[in-house]
Amino acid sequence: MTHAITYKVKLNDFQDKKGFIPKKTLSRSDCTMKPQHHNYYNSDMFVGMLARQHDALTNGKRVQYIDNLPPHITVKDCGFLHEVTIKLPETFK
Repeated sequence: MTHAITYKVKLNDFQDKKGFIPKKTLSRSDCTMKPQHHNYYNSDMFVGMLARQHDALTNGKRVQYIDNLPPHITVKDCGFLHEVTIKLPETFK
């Protein structure tokens, strides 16, 4: 089963390119995992582990451009806000 981090953002124009700023503070509700999928899900450490994984998958960049996204990041148009989905690697269990 593939798990992901999902949240909504507003697209902005940065130097004539469309992009978004990744969410800074994550919570358990941003992840599609449930307690039975991760040993530390109910621990206070889980949110920190999720944030470190998010930073690694976004390469620590503060802006992600739509035309240059890695294959594990997808952006879905939902009207005013866009839904960003970042697939977590299988090793994050």
